[in-house]
Amino acid sequence: MDLQFLIKELNEYCMKKRENSIVIIIPYFGKWPAWFEYFLLSCSYNSSVDWLLFTDCGKPAEIYENTRFIDFTLDEFNKLASQKTGIEINIKNPYKFSYSKLVIFLIIHQNKQYYL
Repeated sequence: MDLQFLIKELNEYCMKKRENSIVIIIPYFGKWPAWFEYFLLSCSYNSSVDWLLFTDCGKPAEIYENTRFIDFTLDEFNKLASQKTGIEINIKNPYKFSYSKLVIFLIIHQNKQYYL
């Protein structure tokens, strides 16, 4: 996956979902937790919020209208983050991923016009 493909995917999704003003971006790598289906159900009750999940876990059986799953590995994140920032990013442990919130913003900031 390259940066242009990612931006195109996000633009297409955002154009369809313009009625919502909030997007929650969740990068999640590894294995879905046992309670994940309940989390998704709770997301479905927050219909004014879009949920974008960047993950290598695969798509669950039940996907709701306001949730979107983008196949994305930690290696792909490292590559795109390095490309976008000009700094070598090499996160190996997904638990450290929360330290990269600014980089996530830099990668997808082009879609912010849909969520102001």
